Amino acid sequence: MRAITWLKERGAEFAEISLGETYLRAAGVAVSASPLPYRLDYELDCVERFVTQRLLVRTQGAGWSRRLMLSRDPQGSWGIEASAEGEVDLPGPGGDPVAFATALDCDLGECPVTNTMPVLRHGLLRGGPPRDFVMAWVGVPDLSVQASAQRYTYVGPPEAVPGPAGAAVDPAGAAVDPAGAAAGPAGAAAGPAGAAAGPAGTAAGPAGTTAGPAGTTAGPAGTTAGPAGAAAGPAGTAAGPAGTAAGPTGTTVIRFESGTFSANIVFDSDGLVVDYPGLCTTA
Repeated sequence: MRAITWLKERGAEFAEISLGETYLRAAGVAVSASPLPYRLDYELDCVERFVTQRLLVRTQGAGWSRRLMLSRDPQGSWGIEASAEGEVDLPGPGGDPVAFATALDCDLGECPVTNTMPVLRHGLLRGGPPRDFVMAWVGVPDLSVQASAQRYTYVGPPEAVPGPAGAAVDPAGAAVDPAGAAAGPAGAAAGPAGAAAGPAGTAAGPAGTTAGPAGTTAGPAGTTAGPAGAAAGPAGTAAGPAGTAAGPTGTTVIRFESGTFSANIVFDSDGLVVDYPGLCTTA
């Protein structure tokens, strides 16, 4: 059993996750203030090969609430039960299962847990070719359901990624400005443009850090900045080559693409999200 808290630009999420060789079960709660203040509770059951069996989601705000049960039977047929109470200016909950009939996975908007299933099923932590998926994407907080085409591509350890490991970019490779960006069917919002260059010289970090050559920034206590342009990782990790960012031991970067959005998501050795640019990072 793992318990994880993710801090988000628009709120926070806590989840308890049970992972087996071929299954995943999770229960979590999230709060957000965008597009309006709401609370979200969910339960997720994924069975053989991490295929979604059931996703139960409830959202609620001032004077309104919604409930969605999304299920997939052993024959591969999806079912939807949705209800709403109160008045709120949001799209209606539910959707047409025919639109995502070929999907094996749900994707709960702004929920990092649901990025884990395709990664583990296809062994993407170990490499391999890009994988294309159709997901049953659940918008939040409205709980509408629609098909979402997504691609996951193995990149490698964070130090192999030019620039910040988790930079969110557009299809041309330019860093995405988060200002005004909205979450689409990918379930995520565009992330920061990456690290900003500092003034000439070194910038001192917290107590116990040591500044590196000109242009570097010292990391957390106990770390040492690397070559120019490199960012030191957590205590005990070493910065990679110039322009790369070292991540925690055993982490893997996988590039996520959906529509015009893409991001380099960092996963730990269990296949759980450590950092999702523009969406969340572990506390």
